[in-house]
Amino acid sequence: MKERGVGAPTFNNRLTVLSFFFATTCPHPEMKGHMRYQRAAKKIPAVLSAEEVLRILEAAPEPGLRYRAAFSMAYGGGLRASEVTHLKV
Repeated sequence: MKERGVGAPTFNNRLTVLSFFFATTCPHPEMKGHMRYQRAAKKIPAVLSAEEVLRILEAAPEPGLRYRAAFSMAYGGGLRASEVTHLKV
């Protein structure tokens, strides 16, 4: 399965089925010792460079102060768009 590039969730699911088979259906509990579950790879979030953040803030429509403040809060606080729309002064 590793050679074919099967993902970690699929791999672990099949391992669980085999574990049940060797523990219950065909009693060979020593087989479970050879089974190792995989961990899903963690993805690193993309971080914008200072120039990209500046370009986003400069792209704010006029009147710029209101939208620029909203963009700054969203980026600086890690807010989602719906959270930014619910901000109160």
